Amino acid sequence: MDYARTVEQIISDVDEICYNAYGPELKTRWISELDLRIWRDLHLLFPAGYSWNRLHYTWPESREVRVLAKPPNDGIYDLYLRAKIEYGNGEYEKYNNTTVLFNSELREFSAWFIDAYGPAQGYYDATPRRSTERRRH
Repeated sequence: MDYARTVEQIISDVDEICYNAYGPELKTRWISELDLRIWRDLHLLFPAGYSWNRLHYTWPESREVRVLAKPPNDGIYDLYLRAKIEYGNGEYEKYNNTTVLFNSELREFSAWFIDAYGPAQGYYDATPRRSTERRRH
């Protein structure tokens, strides 16, 4: 079973905690940017069934698409959207704080992913080579 949240769930969660006037079209594009960044920086190669086109999300067509990072790592999407909203609103101090949190969570997720899957080995399959338990420092 895939426990990853959908694009629509992430947007709804962010809208609940972060008042904003940005529409779901723009937020969907931001989520797509982050998933593309994850693929570029971490996966290095595509697993079967994935393509660049699959990661170009559009609203409302992609509302039920499940994002790449699953719990407990999926908070990176909320932080990324909040940072984009805060920057767009000119709330630069909030933006800086949220960006620090986002970068920390992304680094932790990246370290876990690299340790678990070893994408630099030139392959990627869905079977982790180590425990997929998230590390806590």
